[in-house]
Amino acid sequence: MTDWTRRLSPEVLAACFEFLWLEDLLSASHVSCSWRSAALAFPALWSYIDIRHSSAENPALLLHLAVSRAGKLPLDFEYIEYSHAADQRLLDAISQYFGRFRSFHWSSDPDDIDISSPAPILREFCFEGSTCIVSQDFLGGCVGALRTLHLDDAIFPETCPALMTVTDLRATYPVLIYPGTDENRRFHRIFDLCPRLEVLHLRDLPMDSGGELPAGLAPRTLRKVTLESWMCNLVRLYTMWGLESVADVDLTVVMDMSLKLASVIDGAVDLAVVYAGYQQAYIVARLSGTRKRKVLTNGTYDTEKNIAVLEEMLRNGTALSHMESLRVPLSVLRPALEGAFHWPQLASLSVHVYTNDLTGRQTECPWFRWSVLNCLRTAPALESLALHVEADRMSLDDARDLRGYLSTLAGCIPREVHVYGFPGNIGHQLPAHACDEPRVIFSERDLSIGCFLDGVEDPLI
Repeated sequence: MTDWTRRLSPEVLAACFEFLWLEDLLSASHVSCSWRSAALAFPALWSYIDIRHSSAENPALLLHLAVSRAGKLPLDFEYIEYSHAADQRLLDAISQYFGRFRSFHWSSDPDDIDISSPAPILREFCFEGSTCIVSQDFLGGCVGALRTLHLDDAIFPETCPALMTVTDLRATYPVLIYPGTDENRRFHRIFDLCPRLEVLHLRDLPMDSGGELPAGLAPRTLRKVTLESWMCNLVRLYTMWGLESVADVDLTVVMDMSLKLASVIDGAVDLAVVYAGYQQAYIVARLSGTRKRKVLTNGTYDTEKNIAVLEEMLRNGTALSHMESLRVPLSVLRPALEGAFHWPQLASLSVHVYTNDLTGRQTECPWFRWSVLNCLRTAPALESLALHVEADRMSLDDARDLRGYLSTLAGCIPREVHVYGFPGNIGHQLPAHACDEPRVIFSERDLSIGCFLDGVEDPLI
C-alpha cells in the first residue's frame, strides 16, 4: 500500500503533529522513518507537555522524554488528575525541570508540589482543585517574569516579591480552611502584593465585615475587573476601589434593596436590562470612552423588590443624562417613565413585553390587553421604538390588536415601530403601509441584540 504521507514535507507533517496529544505524538514518532524525522526535527512539538488526558502508567517517563526532545526551549506544562495524588516520580521530575517552565498548570493536590523552587522564566502559574497557600518564598522569593496567576482557593502572604510583576490575577476566596492552616486569607493585601494588575477576577468574596478585602484604591493599571459574590456589596467596592475609570467591569451580585446600581452605570450612553431565564437579569451599559459595564443580578427577576431596584437606577437623572438608547422590560419601564424627563438625550427605546405583562387582560375590547403600553405616552421624543414581544402563541389577531392600539398612541411615539417576536408569516399577512400612523413592521427576532449585549443572550427572546 502506498504511503501518501511520504510526499509531505517535514514542515507539513510537523504542522499536523501539532494537533496530537503528547502520548499520540510519541506514538506518531514510531510510525515510520519519515514521521520520526519530522517529529524529532521540530523541538517545539515537545515543548508543550500536556499530561491531563494521558493514560501513561509512568507520566514521569513521558515528561523526561518530552524534555529531552524539546532541546533548550522553554517548557509549557499542564497536568490534571483529580482521582488520586500525583506519582512521586512525576513530582521529582517536575522539581528537576521547574526552572525551565514558562507556564505551569496544575490541577491536583497542591501540597504535592514545592512552589518555593526558583522559576526565573515562569510567566503563567495556575492551580486548581484545592487551597493554594502562597508563601513569601513563592517561586524562590524573588522578582521574576510571572504575569498570570490563577488560583482556586487562595491564601496570600504579607509580602511576596514574585507577585510584584503579576498583571493577571484570578483567585477564589476560600470559604473553608483546612485544620492547621492559617485562617487569614490576606485578600486585603492583593493591591499591595500586585501593584501592576491589569486584569483582576475575584470570586466568592465575603461580606468584608473584618477588613478581609482591600480598603483603598485599586491599581491605576487595571483595565478589566470581574467580581463575584453572594454576600458582599460589590457596588460599594466599585466606589471604594475607584473603578470608574476601568475600561471593563463585570459584577455578579444578589439582587437586594441596598444595591445602588446607578453609580456603576453612571455616564451610560447605551443601556440594556435583559432578563436571563427566570432567576437572573443582566444590566449592560456602554459608557463614554469605550468603557463597558455588566452586572448580573441573581434572584427571581419579576418581583416588586427587584423592579424597585432597577427603577431607582433608571430614575437617576445624573447617571443617565447622556443616555441615547435604552433596552428594558416593560415591567421596569412603566414606573421608571415617571422620571423620563431625566433622559434628555434618549433617542432609541426597545421594550420587552413578557407573558406576565399581558396576563389577565383578555376582555371584550380587543385592544385592552395591549393597554399596558399606554405608558409610552409619557416617553421622551424618540427617533426609534422597538417592541420585543416574548409572550406565548402570538397570533394574527394579536398582531392586528397591537397595531390597532399603537394607532391610539400616534403623535406620542415614532411614526415607525418595529415589533419582534411574532411568527414569520405575520409580516407578510399584515404588511406596513406608508399611510399607516404609525407604520408597524412585524419581524420574528431582532438579531442585533446579541451584538449589543456582547454575547449575553436572552433565552426568553
